[in-house]
Amino acid sequence: MKKMKLVIIFTIIFLQINLGSFSQTWKSKFELGGKAFWGNTDKFDINSSGGVSRKDSLMEFSLNYKVRYGEINHVKTNETYNGGFKFDWLPQNRVSPFILLTAYKNVNKGIELRLSSLVGAKWIFYKTKKSNFSLSAAVTYDMDKYTEKKEDTGKDNAQITRLSIRPKFKQKFADGKFSFQWMCFYIPNLENFKDDFVLNSVMSLTTAINKRISIKFAYEMDYVNEPPIKIIGDRIVQKKDDYFMTSILIKF
Repeated sequence: MKKMKLVIIFTIIFLQINLGSFSQTWKSKFELGGKAFWGNTDKFDINSSGGVSRKDSLMEFSLNYKVRYGEINHVKTNETYNGGFKFDWLPQNRVSPFILLTAYKNVNKGIELRLSSLVGAKWIFYKTKKSNFSLSAAVTYDMDKYTEKKEDTGKDNAQITRLSIRPKFKQKFADGKFSFQWMCFYIPNLENFKDDFVLNSVMSLTTAINKRISIKFAYEMDYVNEPPIKIIGDRIVQKKDDYFMTSILIKF
């Protein structure tokens, strides 16, 4: 319960900071959603994310975060923290290079801390006022710290070089009142394409209430073919996680 309060406090602070006046080159967004049940089973899940970005014809940089937390009968079932910094060069061009630095933590999957650095490029296949489709590819270097030692190596850390491929499609309907987006990441280990890879897919439908506030429905699938830690306590770490989220999205 204390963790949930911290998440809510953090997102409120983030929201208040963004109420300040930004110039036209600055944009920010905030998202908060969740679900809760009380009775025979006490269960709740909360999801919060946000970001700040600045874009012009020469460059774009952005900061973002995502937090997920869940409990069932006061037992923690999910605690995920993710944040990053991205820099794009010539974002208006058809092809634009970028660098990305991220930090990730999910002890339920055995990841105490993952620091990642990516270098790659985005290619825009087509872009109109209502739709766009792009493809990005990057090389990523991960430095992992695990919650315990791996069975195969006997170590609680690893350095892994991966390839990251991401197609992204977005389509607006009804004069922009509805927006559909699909995005998928395929992230294989460059030394073991067949067995060590990650798949992450997100589909969302956003309905605009006004210019700043929208309701967002999203489904996310996260699949890790080779979890680094396969058993935590008496629990087998599952390869696949599914999330269905309803949230409020606020843009500034």
